[in-house]
Amino acid sequence: MTYLFVIWLGEKPIEKVFTSLRIILWSNVVNKILRQSKNSFLMMFDIDTNRSIIDLIEKFNLLNDEEQYFLEISSNDQQEKIETLLKSSKLISHDDDQRLLVNIEHVDQDYLLKSSKETSVRIPDDNRLLDKLYTFGKILDKYKDEVQIIHVCDFQSQYQCELFVILSKIIYQNYSHLKQCFLSLAPAVIGDDRPSMKYDELSVDNYMKEVLAKIVNERAGASPLISMAVFKLQLMCRKANSIVHLRSNLETNHDALFLLYTGARLISILNNYNEKYQNGSYPMRQMYNDKLGDMLMSKDEQDFLAWTDSFESRFLLITFNDANKTQFNLDKIFQGFVLFCRRLSPYYSRVRILTENQNHLLSTMFARLELIERIVNLLRQTLSLIAVPLIERM
Repeated sequence: MTYLFVIWLGEKPIEKVFTSLRIILWSNVVNKILRQSKNSFLMMFDIDTNRSIIDLIEKFNLLNDEEQYFLEISSNDQQEKIETLLKSSKLISHDDDQRLLVNIEHVDQDYLLKSSKETSVRIPDDNRLLDKLYTFGKILDKYKDEVQIIHVCDFQSQYQCELFVILSKIIYQNYSHLKQCFLSLAPAVIGDDRPSMKYDELSVDNYMKEVLAKIVNERAGASPLISMAVFKLQLMCRKANSIVHLRSNLETNHDALFLLYTGARLISILNNYNEKYQNGSYPMRQMYNDKLGDMLMSKDEQDFLAWTDSFESRFLLITFNDANKTQFNLDKIFQGFVLFCRRLSPYYSRVRILTENQNHLLSTMFARLELIERIVNLLRQTLSLIAVPLIERM
């Protein structure tokens, strides 16, 4: 199954840059989790007039090597064709001013459009809407029946997005059976600003510098990757329907920093063993693989192994319900890892992982190293979802 992500960012996405980046980042993560084949992205804005947001997407290392499409401007003939298809539908009527109306009585109850008692809504007299329908039709012709569609938007675009889906099913009846789901995200704002605040690319640069400056002041020689990681984690560590209040002080970013620090601490243990192995202080590790559980002695270690082995089945769950809402528990992925690290921290502070080179101690040490390596690999895989490398030194 191929997935087409339709990204709704508004006509000028840079004006709501933090919300736009949150939408792109969520889309990017969902794409990686759903990767069963080559997925594609349709960006519902004009690339020529929105170069700055494209540059930011590239700067944040998002949507790399993915097939991307952008809004195409339709000709007068193409617009007339779409209008003709609409007017010929039984679901389309006219109001007293001869403006087009679409009947929504048949629409599912979970649509935002159904929140009023109206049985029909007016279709905006907007050429951009026709451009979007035209572009969407071209991509459907390419994929035919081999695509599932996920529309990703913010709350303010949901009404527009739903109307678009209704009209697309009317115009492109050959594809009306295709599943089209919605994923609506709350906005991301600076501090306590209202969600309606407008920003630009300078807002991102200033915010990143402020975050980095405060982290560097606390941690001398901190990697510049840390601020990027903290920023992305902030955009992901809230539920889809929860507003993200971006903050730049260390206290409110403590969870993200703790997650990164734990990874660096575990890597240092593995690196320490490798260095001692290279200079002959330790023998080559013995790997236990599916027998690892038999070699771990403490209840804590058994619990850590069980948590690691069940991570994917418990956290990387995606629900396509019978209605039109798509639910992704992405926030639980990172929140769950933070809680796990808080349980793990006192363990490796209390337990001596690298023991003396004595035969009766080596099997326990090797088992613990293998457990740590599994945790590190899982953390590296999880951070890679948001295009963040595992930072080895903090």
